[in-house]
Amino acid sequence: MPQFRLSNAPELELVHDVDNSAVIPTLGSESFMTTFQFVQKYMSSISGPNAGFKSACGIEGHLQTIWSAIPRPSFFKHRPVMERSLQQTILVRDGGNIVFDISSMDGPEDLPIIIGVHGIGGSSRSSYIQEILTKMVARGWRAIAINLRGCGPSTLTSPQIHHGGSINDLGAVVAWALYKFPDARIHVVGASLGACITHNYIGEMGEDCPLSSAGLLSPVYDFTKSHRNLEKGHLLSRLVYNKILGVKHIEKFVKPYPEAFNMSHYAATSGSSTPSSRSSTLRGSPLSVTPSNCSTVDSAGVMGQSLSSMPPVPSIEEAAKAVLMGPPSMTRFSTLVAYAAGYDCPVDFMERTSSVNAISNVAIPVLALNAADDPLLRGKELPREEVSQSRHMVMCVTKRGGHLGWFGTGKDGKTEGHRRWFSRVFDQWFAGLNDLNMAPRPHPKIVVGHDGYMYPEGRPDMAFMEVDAITPQLLFRKHIVPFQ
Repeated sequence: MPQFRLSNAPELELVHDVDNSAVIPTLGSESFMTTFQFVQKYMSSISGPNAGFKSACGIEGHLQTIWSAIPRPSFFKHRPVMERSLQQTILVRDGGNIVFDISSMDGPEDLPIIIGVHGIGGSSRSSYIQEILTKMVARGWRAIAINLRGCGPSTLTSPQIHHGGSINDLGAVVAWALYKFPDARIHVVGASLGACITHNYIGEMGEDCPLSSAGLLSPVYDFTKSHRNLEKGHLLSRLVYNKILGVKHIEKFVKPYPEAFNMSHYAATSGSSTPSSRSSTLRGSPLSVTPSNCSTVDSAGVMGQSLSSMPPVPSIEEAAKAVLMGPPSMTRFSTLVAYAAGYDCPVDFMERTSSVNAISNVAIPVLALNAADDPLLRGKELPREEVSQSRHMVMCVTKRGGHLGWFGTGKDGKTEGHRRWFSRVFDQWFAGLNDLNMAPRPHPKIVVGHDGYMYPEGRPDMAFMEVDAITPQLLFRKHIVPFQ
């Protein structure tokens, strides 16, 4: 029977499959080890006598989370930022665009690559991603930092807003990396929502996943439980996270881009009258839950009044209007994201895009780092049972750390300079796996479609086209005001 394994650090828990873990395939080595055995041998930060995290001044999850969300405070003026040699823009077939930074195009083509995926409303320059990527660049790796749709220099040019099921957007960037550097081993680290996207991508690809490994920082495995915490949880969750984040994201993604939600404009610029769901693979794959609707799936009322009782809207335009006119909240913003992604209702959307559904289909080494005092997904809500049955995944749970926080030191008292403790964890994870000389993963052939888009063979939904930075605005932007 699967079990939960506790490390010898009393405030740190390691969850993994004790009985049936898969062996990490390597080249030219007679020694074999499972993902958990690798953690035990190579990761002193989470296994061994000095394993664990010590919160700065003992601060708990809410303060850790708020501290992490403060934009560029003065005491972070020396925080590590990756120097980029190229900023690349790609179009995806539904009219959206993704922009990403590359640390260097020079060097051998087989340099290991680390791709960073930020959380909702973040960017390629988000400190939690930069702190990890800069460590790997210092080791000689090539780094790619993604700006998801509407984030950083990317403009919103289609109704699709990035969400936990945006696996095709990540797939397009991975395909670009495979095309440019076919001999490289590719690793991905995702944070918060970016961790969910990464997790869902890995689960969707299964045995065909081209990634060598992945790291998940503060993944919110279950969006239903997370949104329940935002609506019914701690006072800070209800009044700060839900309300303020709702205002922030409506101001960032909806108000500046009225044309993105105007279907007449979308049809004229994209050649399609209806945006295709970026989560179509999740909707029809074995990872999906049983089809449901808002009137039955939330019979217990766990989602709260603002989501579960919200009636279906006739169009994406009406959904955008409703978000602008109603009281701002993160849960209300999620209704627009759900409808724009092609889902019948927000509750159904939360269930189907939750990455807990992907755990059983993970086929590469994955390390997830969570804190038991994360206000978005509490320690008792973490998917211990599911992870304990995964042959490839290890979940590390610290007592403190909050959401994307971990301000403090290791149990050994050592700091990471201007980085947080989690940067040590993922540095040991990725560097150690690379030193194992892992066997290369299967890389699909990149083909060119009749429309000029390139994509992995068999996955046209992950197509991309390289363009200049100004191209998305020239193709898709014009001055109209649909919300009247």
